[in-house]
Amino acid sequence: MKLENIIENHINAIGGLRIFNELRSLQTEFHLVEPTFEVDGIYIAERSGQMRVDIFSNNVRVFSEGLNNSEGWQLPQDAKVSTPTSSDGTRALLHGIENHLFGLHELSLRGYHLELMDKEIIGDIDYLVIRITYSDNHSISRYVNPANWLIELSRENRALHPDIDPTETVIETQYSDFRKVNNLLKPFYEKTINLTTNDTIQTTMVKQLTVNPNIDPNIFKRP
Repeated sequence: MKLENIIENHINAIGGLRIFNELRSLQTEFHLVEPTFEVDGIYIAERSGQMRVDIFSNNVRVFSEGLNNSEGWQLPQDAKVSTPTSSDGTRALLHGIENHLFGLHELSLRGYHLELMDKEIIGDIDYLVIRITYSDNHSISRYVNPANWLIELSRENRALHPDIDPTETVIETQYSDFRKVNNLLKPFYEKTINLTTNDTIQTTMVKQLTVNPNIDPNIFKRP
């Protein structure tokens, strides 16, 4: 099967071209668990390239970061003024917007290279594998299940939190609990594994997803 046919089937499975033509922004409320902490968060992003995420512990904001016109910033709990994110941190935020708001069919037009790789059997599923190389040469492999045309896995070499620990490792993210919101099918659960150690390093559960929310543009400005 050709790459364009796989992409077409995948886009149809998650809502169709019309969904992406109408998609402007997303807001996600989530619960995140890592080995040493457990927090809640609100992630807001626009296709224009702006985003912000606020992290809360016991209903108290403990960290924020965002992108405003491709300028990354971060604001710890006790800081009065934000500081710039590193180049790797900014890159991760930009890739997050691409992953959340753009379909595979749009990436070539955005200057990214998509390549169909050899199939890989994981568990009992013979996955179709699409490697995406971004304009900054970072690459990620998406694993499409031909039984439902959903991306159920991704693998990439990166740091989980590049501005805390820049050490890169092979990370696998597993996507499940797919639900429709405004006819857009999205995973509500993600499990991230360090494939070198096979340890679970992060889980994310979506509590609420809003498609095209009304957003005050001032929230993206660097504090």
